[in-house]
Amino acid sequence: MSAIPLPPDPYVALGVSKDAQLPEIRSAHRKLVLKCQPDKVQDAALKALKQVEFEKVQRAHEILLDDVRRAQYDDQVKLAELRKEMVVASQPRGNPFEYDFRTTNLDGLLFMEGSMQYRMCLMM
Repeated sequence: MSAIPLPPDPYVALGVSKDAQLPEIRSAHRKLVLKCQPDKVQDAALKALKQVEFEKVQRAHEILLDDVRRAQYDDQVKLAELRKEMVVASQPRGNPFEYDFRTTNLDGLLFMEGSMQYRMCLMM
């Protein structure tokens, strides 16, 4: 099962916190829309960049304004983080049969250090 790619983070796009309320979201959206309005730019290259930025701000606003879509996005982010943790947790941590054997001789006494897993395997 492949994970659904997440859209760009709407909280970052609008510059608001994850617990932002609707008035704060609307205010940030208004400011950014005025800042990146593509119709106000004459240069074609700059206009294209402003259009991309404007669309990103619009998508972020649509996600955060709708409680259902916002909750879905937040759930997707949590799920992606859990999957990432599971991948890290499932990585092998080394060979349990490897043994780092060290001895120390203090006044005729021999001390040995090593992996408990290896000692358990030797006892079986």
